[in-house]
Amino acid sequence: MQKIDNNKRDIGTRFRIFRELIDCTPDQLATELGIEPVEVLDIEAGRIYPGVPCLDRLHRQYRLNVNWLLGRMGEIFEQPGKREMGDPGGTSRPSGTVTVRLAQYRELLELMEIPLVEEAIMATILELKALLKKQTENRKRA
Repeated sequence: MQKIDNNKRDIGTRFRIFRELIDCTPDQLATELGIEPVEVLDIEAGRIYPGVPCLDRLHRQYRLNVNWLLGRMGEIFEQPGKREMGDPGGTSRPSGTVTVRLAQYRELLELMEIPLVEEAIMATILELKALLKKQTENRKRA
């Protein structure tokens, strides 16, 4: 249970950092995202995860890097003109792709709340990390 609380708290901290960077009050951000102000405060306090529609709006309206928000990967904002797979113009992504990806994040976050599943997911992630590190080292040597 402690890891779950820490994960929500970490996401909440990053969410607050983002909100402060765009210079919005919780009420202003809630209005722009179409959620209740109490939800913004609950996310920031680490009581709840941001919902998929909220994550989608954050990405579309502010180019917030959802990977950064959920797991501290990459930069806080996506770079302008960054091209996504299936996006030849680099300006938008098919709505279905975003929704599916965000739904997958949400599902994983919900699964991580089950301790046994969390252990299995983390073990797999650590194995992948070790494998990728080894592949990177092999490429550098070649």
